[in-house]
Amino acid sequence: MADPDSKKPAPKKKTTDNKKTIPSEPIVKQETPHRKTNQSTLIYNDPKFLKPIPPVEKDLVKVLVRNPREAFVFWNFDPKTIGSLPKELGAPSLDQIHFKLRIQYSKETIAKEDWYDLSAFTSSYYCKWDSPVNEIDASVFAFFGDRSFFCLEAKTGNLPGAFESFQLDEKWIHPNWIEWGWVKQSPSGHFVFSEDYFSTEPLQFSTTSEVFGGSSGFGSHSHIIQ
Repeated sequence: MADPDSKKPAPKKKTTDNKKTIPSEPIVKQETPHRKTNQSTLIYNDPKFLKPIPPVEKDLVKVLVRNPREAFVFWNFDPKTIGSLPKELGAPSLDQIHFKLRIQYSKETIAKEDWYDLSAFTSSYYCKWDSPVNEIDASVFAFFGDRSFFCLEAKTGNLPGAFESFQLDEKWIHPNWIEWGWVKQSPSGHFVFSEDYFSTEPLQFSTTSEVFGGSSGFGSHSHIIQ
């Protein structure tokens, strides 16, 4: 027997009343360009300044002055110089040779010198005096028994006078310092410490430990929060 529903007429198709369909253009997502900032130019954000300095393949001594009472001495040996020391001193091996740093300087017009024993693999030394000095000179000597060999010498130079420069390098200024009002731009275009910074200076080392590190406040960028 035939299905009674099969005789039902098919439903009529709905008309669109002759309305034309206008195809829509595909929506293209506009990329928002990244705002360029000067962060890439800031020294403490530059990866190449965060890596250790590669060793220099030559004999070198440098004195880095911090203030009239403090200085750092850095040195480096050429591998050939190190290799020749046992022969120069008549030592069986390099392990039996020890080194000393000699610091010569003028203090209150009196010539003085200090000697420091250097530990193995030492390549720098921090020097501190109780009063200003000048005409500093650094030398490194190698010793074996009663024999000595003059290895390295820095050029003589004067330490700076007892005054502080308040002008800052723009690339070393952390954005927070400007936001907090510690640093401002002078009419000449240079960045300097503001009056707000000096008025709160005694409190900074006890209340802003997350910004400062070490012993010299702005002297290092390794502690800066990125």
